[in-house]
Amino acid sequence: MGVELLGNNFRLSIDGTDLTIVEEDRTITYHSKVDFYEEQDNAFIEAVRSKDKSLILSDYKNGLETLRVTLAANDSQETKDIICL
Repeated sequence: MGVELLGNNFRLSIDGTDLTIVEEDRTITYHSKVDFYEEQDNAFIEAVRSKDKSLILSDYKNGLETLRVTLAANDSQETKDIICL
């Protein structure tokens, strides 16, 4: 999973927990000190364990909508078709 942004004389890439900035004369990479995937998993597990919904930043409805859009994007990539929601 990642995101890449291109601009005049630069490229910015976020790949997992790394951020890379490529300019004409240099490349800088920043590595996250925290594994945010693990942090999200731990927060979810603790929320379920303690029954404390405030530990989760997204509600169930938003999670389902995110899943729906993600699955449509995956289908679009596989079929090379536009998926209208």
